[in-house]
Amino acid sequence: MSHHSNAIENNTITLPETVSIIVHSIEFERIHPFADGNGRIGRLMMTYLFLKNNLPPLIIEGKEKAAYTQFLANRDIEGFSDFTEKKLIKEKERIEAFENSQSKDL
Repeated sequence: MSHHSNAIENNTITLPETVSIIVHSIEFERIHPFADGNGRIGRLMMTYLFLKNNLPPLIIEGKEKAAYTQFLANRDIEGFSDFTEKKLIKEKERIEAFENSQSKDL
């Protein structure tokens, strides 16, 4: 998945699409009419948009769910952007480590 390096350079997110995805995700969660399923559909849409923009998916671990929920509830674009940037960099590094380990096995 080396195409991710175009979107993340020097451990910094370089695409303005990241903030746009976050803003749209926050707004979707606030207007989506179903109490059960909002998060799943919202995270699925967010994953699709990150992948479509050559970014790794945003993996929200169980221990981070409360923070994620607060970002949405508070419409905290800045906090969510910082959180997302760190998570995407971590995921990019994890993907690259996996790819490197696979190429050594070939």
